[in-house]
Amino acid sequence: MDLYISFDEEKPKYCQKALEAVRTKPTFVVHNIFEIMSKSPESVPECAFHDFKIIKDEEYPVLLEFDNFGETRKHATPEFLMALLLRQHLKAIKKEIGMKSKKIAFTTFDEFSDEEWNRVNMKLTEACEMVKIECEVFDLKKVRKL
Repeated sequence: MDLYISFDEEKPKYCQKALEAVRTKPTFVVHNIFEIMSKSPESVPECAFHDFKIIKDEEYPVLLEFDNFGETRKHATPEFLMALLLRQHLKAIKKEIGMKSKKIAFTTFDEFSDEEWNRVNMKLTEACEMVKIECEVFDLKKVRKL
């Protein structure tokens, strides 16, 4: 599923349901979370093509700031937003297979440097810890060499 979250209603909307808000209320939608997680805080791109902002504070070097239902601005870490998306994906998996997953695995076809891959691995692990599931992250480059 597309990794979009919309905060234009009282309850967040995810994936396909969030795409409608991109056209009508783009400042309420966050996306490209996986890409943002791969970047160092210094190289997180200025999101000129996004309608949310990348900010930082003393505790968190990368925060996504977006409009929220109720006319407020909110901010969250990419890991927290990924955890919200994971929770939705885990619900869909449970519905499909009829049981709760105990572990999940990730990979991507994106070409990441070792540093980017390590960063994604660490941040996905943090997101999984938030939803209390074990995870494994596979680097396809390393698998292809085997």
